[in-house]
Amino acid sequence: MSGEERTYTIKRTKRAMGRSTITLDCPFCGAEVTAYTWSMAGRGKRCACGAVHHPGNKSILTAGARARKR
Repeated sequence: MSGEERTYTIKRTKRAMGRSTITLDCPFCGAEVTAYTWSMAGRGKRCACGAVHHPGNKSILTAGARARKR
C-alpha cells in the first residue's frame, strides 16, 4: 500500500471482555476514531478522510483519498 504515512497517538484504551477498544486522533484530519482492538489487528480501521490506521501507531493516507482538517 503506498501513500503518505504518519503516526497516531492512542488517547484511551478500554478493556472489556470481547469489546476492547482504543480511541485515537487521526493524524490527517484530526477526527477522533474508536476501533475494536481485533479490527486493528486485521486490516486496520478506516477513517472518514480515507486514512487507514494500522497497529503499531501507523496511519496511511492512500493516494486516492484526501485529508480534511477539522
